Amino acid sequence: MLFRRKKGDYTLTFPTEVITKSKRSQVTLFVIIAILIVAGVITFFLLRDKIFVQNIPTEFQPIENAYLNCIQETAKIGVNTLAEQGGYIKLPNFEPGSLYMPSSNMLDYFGTGIPYWYYISGNNIVKTQVPTKQDMQDSLSDFLNNNLDCDFSQFIEQGFEIRTGNIQSKTEILNNKVDIELNSDLIISKENKTVKITSHKTSINTNLGNFYEEALKIYNKEKTETFLENYTVDILYTYAPVIGTELSCSPKVWNLNDVRENIKNAIGNNFIFIKGNNFNLKNQELNKYFTVNFNNKDNIRFLYSKEWPTKIEVENSNNDVLIAEPLGNQQGMGILGFCIVPYHFVYDLSFPVLIQIYNDKEIFQFPVVVVIKGNVPREPFENSENFVVEPEICKYKTKDISIYTYDSYLSPVSAEISFKCLNEICDLGKTEIKGDDAVLETKVPPCVNGFLIATSENYSDTKYQISTNEENEAYIMLKKKYNVNINVKSNGRNINEDTIIYFNSGKDFSSLYYPYQKNISLAESEYNITVYVFKNSTITIPESKTEKCVDVPNGILGIFGVTKKECYDIVIPAQTLNNAVIGGGKLQQYITESELQEGNIEIDVGSLNTPKNIEELQQSYENIETNIISLQAK
Repeated sequence: MLFRRKKGDYTLTFPTEVITKSKRSQVTLFVIIAILIVAGVITFFLLRDKIFVQNIPTEFQPIENAYLNCIQETAKIGVNTLAEQGGYIKLPNFEPGSLYMPSSNMLDYFGTGIPYWYYISGNNIVKTQVPTKQDMQDSLSDFLNNNLDCDFSQFIEQGFEIRTGNIQSKTEILNNKVDIELNSDLIISKENKTVKITSHKTSINTNLGNFYEEALKIYNKEKTETFLENYTVDILYTYAPVIGTELSCSPKVWNLNDVRENIKNAIGNNFIFIKGNNFNLKNQELNKYFTVNFNNKDNIRFLYSKEWPTKIEVENSNNDVLIAEPLGNQQGMGILGFCIVPYHFVYDLSFPVLIQIYNDKEIFQFPVVVVIKGNVPREPFENSENFVVEPEICKYKTKDISIYTYDSYLSPVSAEISFKCLNEICDLGKTEIKGDDAVLETKVPPCVNGFLIATSENYSDTKYQISTNEENEAYIMLKKKYNVNINVKSNGRNINEDTIIYFNSGKDFSSLYYPYQKNISLAESEYNITVYVFKNSTITIPESKTEKCVDVPNGILGIFGVTKKECYDIVIPAQTLNNAVIGGGKLQQYITESELQEGNIEIDVGSLNTPKNIEELQQSYENIETNIISLQAK
């Protein structure tokens, strides 16, 4: 700063650069003040809603409380839906079952579809549908966004004007509650006052989170340990004929429908007793047997209904009858000295089980499918990814093929097609009717002298030999099965004695237990027909004793191969036969399709003589080998 003197005063003079810096400082100061003012205005508007939330006028508070209650009630509906539908609100797309696997991807429980957490699809693919907790939270949030509809009519009648905006909600499922944060404008006006509330936070008490965690424990234990399948195998061996031997000279016969009913009833009656570690029965052995440790805190229940889609198939059944043939009743009976009936039946089962975790107020439930194959449980699996249960050869389908299926009149017939190469079978699909053809165009593994197998309801299964490494077309003719009524006579007289009839065509083997069964499905073919007629008997096979001798090592000399003979007696107890064969016979005859269309077959077994002793019983069995029966279609 410089001072220059003029006449009578002083002039204050600033250097040019000092003046410039001063102006710049003033401008900067004004800019900062302006920015602060703008920021303050923006902050005010941004925080205004929160200020109002924290300071809702007293007369407006009941409306906000009503809104929160409405959110809670809607959320409870969503939570209950999640719990009742295995963690789903919106159900996955429906997948139907098939003859191979009747279960779809959802269990129908009193009209509510519950997705299976584990199941096998109709085309033989193992699938899982286990929702994550995040999936459940997203579903609940979407449910609130789309279904929140609150009634403010009582407040509108009091003069309030109420408007709501778009809804965006966020939910968090905790162990004992669900927290809800919902963003939506709630604008309330009355007279000259207006308030706008945009954020609404609340929670509901529920065990959904706890129940879900316990459900995962149970599911993972079943997935890796197959404890439900193990219980099922025990039930199978206890309540159904699986493997065993009985003393009898007549066949042992079971009605497969009765066997299925017994198995279903036993599953339902036994599974209800399976519990976690909080359950005690008075019988300690049963308590230990039915208790599975899940480390659970709540009640657990395993439900099965015989009305649910259930598959129970027996590999060696015929026409819904299980028959075990006796040994010792033919010429060998003189050697054995008694009759035995050995049996061994192989079962495939699949059925749903609904697993429930519950307390006095709430429940969480999810279904799984239990699978038994060849009398043994399915293989455990460690991961939850979908995988295909198929033989190794089926992974190499490289050859194109066109498969056509017809009936005996060359009309198209839709049929399921599988391919057998060596001992492995691949599912190929189904021929679809297109105009005058039923065709399936697909790929097959290369194989020399394999077999295409065509199956269709009401038709006999048909095998077609083919070398797929050379051939690319197959034309398969299926023979239609007809439901035929059977009537058995003896010298023209109707009989009501227990009668077993076998129809063996080489490809198909069917049997009938007459008079309890009088209908059978047969296709045109040449049959070997065998008939046994039985009647109540009091024939007694007396006790017998036989001597059995074996060579055993002779003391220390046994080291050098020296043996001695030791003999012991085998006592076969006396046996009273409850029924005995009184007649029957055999016949080889070609049955045409036109005869089957008549709908009735009459079989005459000739004279029937009731044996009075063991010698006459032996003669009856020998007579069956030579007796010629007659068969006539009517």
